[in-house]
Parts: sequence; structure tokens; C-alpha cells
Amino acid sequence: MEQFLAAWDVDIDDASKDKKELYQALLDKLKEDESNLEVTWRLVQACLVMADSFEKVNNKAEAKKFTEEAFKYAQKAVELGPESLNAHKW
Repeated sequence: MEQFLAAWDVDIDDASKDKKELYQALLDKLKEDESNLEVTWRLVQACLVMADSFEKVNNKAEAKKFTEEAFKYAQKAVELGPESLNAHKW
């Protein structure tokens, strides 16, 4: 898992990487362990990146969908790790 997360952290900042694939990879990891804080807060980040990409092409409905999903994961991340800086950051 550590290798996956380290690679994901690099890939999310790489403009050439498909953000939808990165988002889906996190969803797949969350299915394996629904209480994984590290995956959950990264899902917040992924959702916000997706929302931003839809905002840039003026697709407000999809941007709103991903923003609302980010909020849901953000709440879960704070519940899972109330002391986690990343849970509160994202």
C-alpha cells in the first residue's frame, strides 16, 4: 500500500497522468479497506482535482458532483483521523 500511495502522490501532480484513472484507483483501494484514512483523504484531493477539471470546461454539473463527493470523503477522513493534518487539509 505504501508504494501505491507514494506513486499516487507523485502522479496526481503530473499533468500527463489521467486523473480519472487515479481517482478510480483510489476507489478500488477503498473497497479493499473502507476505513483507510490515507486513501480517504487522497480521495478528497482526487475529487477536487476532478471538480476543477470539469469547472475548466464549464461543466458545472460534474464539477458540483465531484465537489459534493469530496465533502463526503472529507467528513469521513476527519472522522477516521481527527488528529490527521491531511484529513483536515483536504
